[in-house]
Amino acid sequence: MKLSDRDIRIITVHPSATIRQLLNQDLRGRGYQDVLGVSDLSELVSIMESQPVHWIITPPFLDAKVNVFQLLKLASEEIAYVDLRVSLILDDKMDPYLLSKAFDLGLLSYHERMQSKLDIEIELKSLFNRSEQCSDAMDLVSAEYLRTHLIVEQRFQDLLRFEKTLFPLHRGNLDLSFRLAEAQLRAGEKGTAAQLLSQIAVIDPDKNKEISILWEKFEKGTFVPLKDVGVNKPDMIGVSHAVIVDPDSTQLSILRGFLMELGIPKVDTFQDSARALEALERGSKPEIIIFEWRSSPLSGPIFAQRVREMVGFGVPLTVVNNQLHDEDMPILREMGVTNRIKKPLEASSFFKEFLWLVHQDRVPTEPFIILQKIKQAMAESNYEDLAKLTKKYMENPKCSNADKTLLQAELSYFRGHFSASRDMALSTLKTGMINVDVLNTLGKSLMKMRDFETALRCFETADMVSPNNVRRVCNIAESKLELGQIQEFHEKLEIARDMDPDSIAVQEVELKGALVEKDTAKAQGLMQSLNSLVSILSFTNNRAIALIRCDHFEEGIGLYREALAAVPHDQIEIKGILQYNLALALARLNRLDESKLLLMTSEIDKVAKVMNKGKSLLSRVNRALTTGDKFTVNQETSAAAVPISSEIDGDGPSAYDETLMALKVGPGDFCLHKIWFEPKVDPRFKVIMDRPIPFKRRGQRAS
Repeated sequence: MKLSDRDIRIITVHPSATIRQLLNQDLRGRGYQDVLGVSDLSELVSIMESQPVHWIITPPFLDAKVNVFQLLKLASEEIAYVDLRVSLILDDKMDPYLLSKAFDLGLLSYHERMQSKLDIEIELKSLFNRSEQCSDAMDLVSAEYLRTHLIVEQRFQDLLRFEKTLFPLHRGNLDLSFRLAEAQLRAGEKGTAAQLLSQIAVIDPDKNKEISILWEKFEKGTFVPLKDVGVNKPDMIGVSHAVIVDPDSTQLSILRGFLMELGIPKVDTFQDSARALEALERGSKPEIIIFEWRSSPLSGPIFAQRVREMVGFGVPLTVVNNQLHDEDMPILREMGVTNRIKKPLEASSFFKEFLWLVHQDRVPTEPFIILQKIKQAMAESNYEDLAKLTKKYMENPKCSNADKTLLQAELSYFRGHFSASRDMALSTLKTGMINVDVLNTLGKSLMKMRDFETALRCFETADMVSPNNVRRVCNIAESKLELGQIQEFHEKLEIARDMDPDSIAVQEVELKGALVEKDTAKAQGLMQSLNSLVSILSFTNNRAIALIRCDHFEEGIGLYREALAAVPHDQIEIKGILQYNLALALARLNRLDESKLLLMTSEIDKVAKVMNKGKSLLSRVNRALTTGDKFTVNQETSAAAVPISSEIDGDGPSAYDETLMALKVGPGDFCLHKIWFEPKVDPRFKVIMDRPIPFKRRGQRAS
């Protein structure tokens, strides 16, 4: 929930009808239309049982049947209320530890004076100003109120504890760095505060006046920045290892100096892009990679794609160049680039760009960076992060309806709902959004549905716009292979090889060609060089099933046998799955004796994915052999590779709904819940908080 969204539903709660009316008038005057006033929280609960509520402004009602703490606990425990925010009206002074406990449970804000129209105007204006300054980040808005409360109560050690917990969640935020330094000064940690303020002064000289004012507030004399802080620099950036690639040694030295100034302890530099990739292959794990687009021997486009093959999208990839422009960014992003920093390099502008990158990596708000994070979550099968990022993208005001439909197409593809993915990609095209991302999604969905002719047209159209995408050239080659256009397949394969012979995508499509052309020796060599054979397993199974369904029985069986012959001996899981799938195909063709021999192999019994299916299939094959009845297929003995779309699309929840089922409340998702912890609460108040709420619960319990 964002306060900038004027479509949210707001409930104001107060026993005074006059106060409710004044609150509602002010909120409607700010553009909110869905505003309702009720007299107590019991009435509010009745509303929440039947319809969504986004923001509640209420007194605590500690002695009532329903109090605000019960409400906060409900919202923090039920994922259905992850978007609910609560602001507290304090007509009377509240126990200070009880108030800080409210922030522990997810309170957004508190307001001590709301008795008149002017009071309400002042308090709400302050809240909305803070929201705007914090770019609608509700944890940062809430932090402003908790910070004020802890300072008033002179709980300076607790304030420092809080700032230290909040700060890592927003690395790169200079304002939070400043707040942390202030908390260090209040807690008497002059030395660490001086280090942090010195680093802030280096990064942003415009902050020098603020730094001086802050220092003079707590210490005697003028602030003098520390020199050569070196390895003892505070961990402000949160980056411990960076890689720079630039053929120009002078530029390389400048960039390295900048990163050392930022306090990054390990900075690896390369003039040769191939050597940089070799370091990544050996296990180097940088947290940020900066490279010159005119790198050599691997050019910028190829280097970027190879980096993404190796490290995924979990690492920001920044290009530095003096010729690239904003209009080039869509193509660069398709290659995996995160952002661009212009040359010539200048310290203050570089620091600002770099801090922006670090902050976006931790708390992404830009749609294209959220999408990169979504790709990484998909690659890692991190369903919790995928749900959180998907929700963030779908709620982002910068995303159009077409953008959101395209994301749902990607989610459908990821979940295996290929026809749904195709339909959503087509819907996106119909809105007039025609770009390489839409064409890529549509093309790969059509490939899964074995509509290679239409997929080929999608990929070839995208290739005219962005011809340096190695994986797309490989998809074109594979489509040619599936269409039986062998000569054109080899031509496209050669183009892909010329672009990047060591690309995983190139090796995979070359292996697929070797299997189809029955070049066992070549297939064996290629399989030995690949770390993962999952895509080969999927290709083999889908193609073999399609061939058998089209009555090309021997060709389908032959493809399985070619793949089995080429699989390395140590790939037990791949071998076992292929053997099971071949046995199933033979059983379907009533070649039961051959099927039985395969099912009795040891590999199938060693693979958890097919072990039970293999036993069930063997039992049914034996029964068919004994009775002479014809073998029939059931769901229990379905193929064990990634199936073609007709076997997985169904009437269940959409891929988007499936994704959000994994949503959980983490630090920062519900204001300061799981960021700020208040252990000190009077036992008599604990009884009030633990009282069961008379509520028909919806959704699932958050963790």
